[in-house]
Amino acid sequence: MKIAVIGAGIAGLTAAHQLHEIADVTLFEKSKGLGGRAATRWHDLPSGERVFIDHGAQYIKDESPALHHVITQVIPSNDLVGLIRPVWTFDGGGNIQEGDAGQNRGAKLTYRSGLATLGRLIVEASALDVRLQTHVGNLIGGHQGFVLYDADGSALGKFDHVLCTIPAGQAADLILASDLPETSAGALIRGLDRAVYRRCLSIVLGFDRAMNPRPYYALLNTDRQHPIAWLAFEHEKPGHVPTGNGVIIAQMGPGYSLEHWETEPEQVIGDVADRVTALLGDDWSKPAWTEYQKWRYAQPDQIVPESTLNGQLAGLWFAGDYTRGGRIHLAAQSGYDVAHDLLQTIRQ
Repeated sequence: MKIAVIGAGIAGLTAAHQLHEIADVTLFEKSKGLGGRAATRWHDLPSGERVFIDHGAQYIKDESPALHHVITQVIPSNDLVGLIRPVWTFDGGGNIQEGDAGQNRGAKLTYRSGLATLGRLIVEASALDVRLQTHVGNLIGGHQGFVLYDADGSALGKFDHVLCTIPAGQAADLILASDLPETSAGALIRGLDRAVYRRCLSIVLGFDRAMNPRPYYALLNTDRQHPIAWLAFEHEKPGHVPTGNGVIIAQMGPGYSLEHWETEPEQVIGDVADRVTALLGDDWSKPAWTEYQKWRYAQPDQIVPESTLNGQLAGLWFAGDYTRGGRIHLAAQSGYDVAHDLLQTIRQ
């Protein structure tokens, strides 16, 4: 039994791990990295020390059986670390207050070398066949299996089942470009088009000085009336930032991000640094170094349950954060559950 998993985000990785035990699984990822938004950049300081930056998802919460199993039973946990300080909130007027105790309950986890470690460890533990920088451009097939082709038209192989875990918009484009039964393809595209994502500009401000500790690790804008949606201190994460340095991550709200999507990065970074200064009350307008990232598919605002997609065409399956919600543990659970259903189908 040959199965293709398209997309090496956490949903795809979790599903591939489940499937590889009884099937020949190939995982295709168009980028050069694993984990999707569970991503990490690094910045090398003049001292030779390295800063690790979670510039997408900020941490993981151990709140789904699938992710709990993966991080405690499947992969090593010796580099898994927790954040000590809570998340506080702020409103459109910049008023900061303590966060909700219920929301702050439970561990907030990352790895000493960043969240990208999660994807790498899953692949290593499962010995998965991963094809990075391979863009699946279209499928041909139906009830008797599928042939996958890359964006240049070269065949990638024939598979009995295909599990698509890329964002809904990309999945809809893939179905539209494919040669599939017309009725099924139309129903799938209509379903996928219902998913709505927010865009996000993620700005990293690095400082060559230590920062006085605050009573919180991060700030969350709760009324969506501020240009900044999320502000976090990366140096609060054990192992991420060498002593004597500070790192602030500002993730901008969907309105600001869409308005400035094509603005020059240097202009956006300067504007965001000024807004961070206004919110925190100190001068953060002159960082020693910066990083800039666009997230086109940052968070799903409107979800599409897997049940409306899976079953439309035998052998073609869908999973991902847009089916459950924009959190790493929810994406992992989606991948696990759909892989379970696929395995049940195979065993029948």
